[in-house]
Amino acid sequence: MALQSLLLRSCHSPARLALEGYPLAASATCRTTTPPRDPSCPKRAAVVLDCEMAGTTDGDHAITLSLVDFFTGAALVHALVKPASGIKITNWRTNITGVTPGAMAVAVARGEALRGRDAATARLLDFVDADTVVVGHSVKYDLKVLGLAHNRIVDSAILAAEASGRFGSGEDGNSGGGQKAIKQGVALERLCRELTGVRIRGGGGVAAGPGGRSQHDSLEDVLATREVVIWCLTHPVELRAWAAKNWEVQDGAKGNKGGAKGSKGDRDRTTKHRPESVEDDFEWDEDDDDDDDGEMLRWEDVIDYDTWPKSPPDWSD
Repeated sequence: MALQSLLLRSCHSPARLALEGYPLAASATCRTTTPPRDPSCPKRAAVVLDCEMAGTTDGDHAITLSLVDFFTGAALVHALVKPASGIKITNWRTNITGVTPGAMAVAVARGEALRGRDAATARLLDFVDADTVVVGHSVKYDLKVLGLAHNRIVDSAILAAEASGRFGSGEDGNSGGGQKAIKQGVALERLCRELTGVRIRGGGGVAAGPGGRSQHDSLEDVLATREVVIWCLTHPVELRAWAAKNWEVQDGAKGNKGGAKGSKGDRDRTTKHRPESVEDDFEWDEDDDDDDDGEMLRWEDVIDYDTWPKSPPDWSD
């Protein structure tokens, strides 16, 4: 089956999105909803989105925005985002984001930074409308920080959890039916490593910051999420076997009722950027012994950096 058909069939139901806290309409946290498709100016069929966030005097704020076309892998946006005038960054979370005040100042001076949340959202809407499938890993947090509600979503964290059979599928009807909220999920790094055999974020230690937390790169993360979702869509049998086994192991070992082991429970994705938090969405195990390092690919082994550069050299001091 064509990849586009598989992707469209995998879009999560409104019931699932509501259960997981996705903004489905403009609200206090999401100021706008993606506009309907204009036949005279159609947008992309599907994109992959990721932001890195910093703490500000106005709450969490996107300081990077990365977007790639899901089907071609073409980079559409990869930019720093400077908060609007009057909003001060109080916690850069540089050990996670890799972004420093100096890097932001350089990007602003060169005219390369998007100026404020509204500018970042407007840049996203250059490529996205209501018909676009937005792909991401726990992408509700990226949408919320941009103040955008969207209904056509494929979330790699939800795909992995639903494949276990513990939470119901996307076709179970309303939230009062067979679906259960996914309280804890699995980290993108682990999904990428175990499903695709590719290591991201420095291979699990090379780029680790203080406290052992690996630096994120929003462009690397969107590319990794794309690979994970393509694998999930094209390997449904293997995905179900992997998910069922891993959730069963967790249930037996920890007494969990249908969830992967999480560092802090079902927390906002943005909290993983805080220095005091344990990094990386919701890991299965804190003590994950890898005996197959020699067989694992690393991101740099499969990505042509002339085509897919990581963060610009001046992003970190």
